[in-house]
Amino acid sequence: ATINTNKQTNINTYMSHINIYLLIVVFIVACYSRCSVQLDLYDKSILKTANNEDNNTVSLSIALAQVSTKNGNKTHQIEQIEQLATELSSEGVQLLVFPELYLVGYSLRSDSEIVKLSEEQNGKSMQKIMQIAKNTNMNIIYGYVEKGDLKNCNNTFPLWKHNIYDAVAVISSNGELLLNYRKTHLSNSENLLYTEGGVIGPIVEIENVKVGICICIEVYYPEISRTLALLGAEMILIPTANAYPANVFNQPAFQMVPARASENSIPVAYINYYQPWNVFYKYYGNSILAFPNNVIKGSDNSTDIIKSVLTFEKESNEGFLSSRRPKLYQGVCEDNDYDHCTDKPHSLPI
Repeated sequence: ATINTNKQTNINTYMSHINIYLLIVVFIVACYSRCSVQLDLYDKSILKTANNEDNNTVSLSIALAQVSTKNGNKTHQIEQIEQLATELSSEGVQLLVFPELYLVGYSLRSDSEIVKLSEEQNGKSMQKIMQIAKNTNMNIIYGYVEKGDLKNCNNTFPLWKHNIYDAVAVISSNGELLLNYRKTHLSNSENLLYTEGGVIGPIVEIENVKVGICICIEVYYPEISRTLALLGAEMILIPTANAYPANVFNQPAFQMVPARASENSIPVAYINYYQPWNVFYKYYGNSILAFPNNVIKGSDNSTDIIKSVLTFEKESNEGFLSSRRPKLYQGVCEDNDYDHCTDKPHSLPI
């Protein structure tokens, strides 16, 4: 009787182990099947997007040119534009973007030298770059010093007879000027030289992608990026001249650019120089292409070309913008522009 009882106990223990093993096998099979189904659906969605048959998507191949300049040497800069446009066009790049004031270099010796190198819209240099864009089938964005119209007042600063602008030109792949954007927010030292631009935007289409432009320090003003997004921008490009020390001047690249991308749910690119040998302003790159949930950083110790193919869903997807309540913001949106002839504000916010 004792032997039979022991045998029965052993059998029961054995069967319990088998049941446990069976449950484990069933659990594993179920998990695998579930994961396989999810993976299969995921793969199909990728293929559907890649084939681009049923989705209203547009792709744009861009290159951010983190380069150096020869200050004041327009010929060198134009040759560099042609070289890069030719090389990158053969690789399928559609849009090539250069830093702020790239045509002359940001770090010139004197303000009078900058004014001397200024050019009107459609000047000789722009005509050459338009031809390069057409020859290489490349959309080109670059910064330059624009010589504007005669001033209509005798203000103290800036001292120049003409309005001088920190400007960015957007040239299409067929050689046309799509946009001439004038920097609207200037730093303290820039206020002694340049006239502020008066318009944010407009948005331009580059290869069926709506693009907004702002310049350098304007990344500090979220109102500008938000305005561009509300105007319909699907991407914002920010040519800059962002120098060291890193703990001060690289704050925009590492914090503000990703923030502008996240809060507007669109890619934001920040294009800087690499030029550490300058006497006054030393540039160490760190150009950045920021997405709402990811960033691509350029080198901090060499020139660099950041290349990426961006895909844009053309269906309406406003993200946070659809939940805005503009009436609540009117109290801080009053006109506070200054009259440059009197240095007095037109009106003060309430």
